[in-house]
Amino acid sequence: MQLRPVRPDAFFGALRLLAAALLLAVPGAPAFARDDGLLELSSFPRSTLTVHGGGTGHVFRIWVADTPERQSQGLMFVRDLPADEGMLFVNREPRAMGMWM
Repeated sequence: MQLRPVRPDAFFGALRLLAAALLLAVPGAPAFARDDGLLELSSFPRSTLTVHGGGTGHVFRIWVADTPERQSQGLMFVRDLPADEGMLFVNREPRAMGMWM
């Protein structure tokens, strides 16, 4: 999957959300707690996100929440998440978002 370039304000907003998700991460493998009509996490597009700073970069493996359904579900019911994985919420236009984690 190839992602299109985004405006810096949209990118950094999404990066802040990803950083918040990564701060709450616990080592282990992603797993759903139940199966009640939720989308399988494996059906979400996967990509990588490299964050550069201080002359180095860190690569994160991410799921891409690019539809309202995927954004609504997010990482709901994921019990464990490795420190280098997360989710990127893609919005076509800037908008205010609220998230509960």
